[in-house]
Amino acid sequence: MPLIPFEFTYEDEDDAYLSHLNVERVDNLNVIGWEYISDKICHTEDLIFFSLENVKAHTPGFINHSNFGFSLGKYSEYFIDVTYYPDDFADYVAFKVGSVSVSVGDMTPLAQYLYYGQWDHDFHPEMGEILSIRFLGALPNNIESLLLYVYIKLRKEYEFKFRLFNFSDPYDYHEEDELSDEIQEQPIERVFPSHVRDVEPLRFYYKGLNDNDHSNAFLQFYRVLEYYSIIQFHDNISDLRWERDLPTSNFIFEIQKIFYKDERGAICKLVSTVTDSSVVARAYKAGLVDNQKLDIFANALYDFRNSIVHAKYDQRATILSESVFSPHSKVEKWREIIEELAWKSLEAYGTRNT
Repeated sequence: MPLIPFEFTYEDEDDAYLSHLNVERVDNLNVIGWEYISDKICHTEDLIFFSLENVKAHTPGFINHSNFGFSLGKYSEYFIDVTYYPDDFADYVAFKVGSVSVSVGDMTPLAQYLYYGQWDHDFHPEMGEILSIRFLGALPNNIESLLLYVYIKLRKEYEFKFRLFNFSDPYDYHEEDELSDEIQEQPIERVFPSHVRDVEPLRFYYKGLNDNDHSNAFLQFYRVLEYYSIIQFHDNISDLRWERDLPTSNFIFEIQKIFYKDERGAICKLVSTVTDSSVVARAYKAGLVDNQKLDIFANALYDFRNSIVHAKYDQRATILSESVFSPHSKVEKWREIIEELAWKSLEAYGTRNT
């Protein structure tokens, strides 16, 4: 499945990655090609020691993503630091997402060439030990949503956790624990027909997964629900668009009325479409709701959100204030539930990119 190899072999020398690249000198340009992509790297400086600014100036379509990866045409690669490696996980991973080939493997020779000048052997691991996630067939304007979607899939389905590794920070690499003997020898290969390309809710979900504060995480997942609750007003807004006699200022005002006249109702309606009886039963067992009626559950979730963000004593929800001695707080239990509902909302209502 993967079009980019998982691993590469090198001679025992610092610039061994050059053996995998095609190097030409055209006029005053160094032109660097790699057999797996059609675009080439160009720069005018020393073949080995050069700046990424010079590469950007002479290479159409090259983007340096803050020293944690790059895009070149329809190819992107990002360096990762694995923070949790499940015992039964595979050495390498390959996904096919729509028409895009995605793989997790060793940092490629092209990436090693580009970032050799950023690498410091006193602080960074050997380049051959750094992993990367590669995307072949995706344009840069679509790559963030694809990266986030794949990250979430890997974490939710395999408990494989990583963070982006930035060469600008010499202390930004996690020492990987010794891998279990139970690791799979065969790579994991999956096919997904499409991915959600709504980058804002994906960002919310990503932040929620990685926030250690349960209240903050809850609110990030809730923002996903808010985002998709607006979709339910599509028909109402569409009707307003075709009212030719409606002035622009009034159009904006009418949209605001649609969105805010029943915020509770919009959230509860969305929750009811992505919640099944097992979720409500878990909430009841955890003591979050008094009974297992879906409308009670949806309203309880909305009230709990209010207790965190803007509760006032004259509202239904009281301000959340839990004891520091509580081992399993209410917000932690709600976090687990809303994480699931947020993901179901993404999968059910997210705009797809094939």
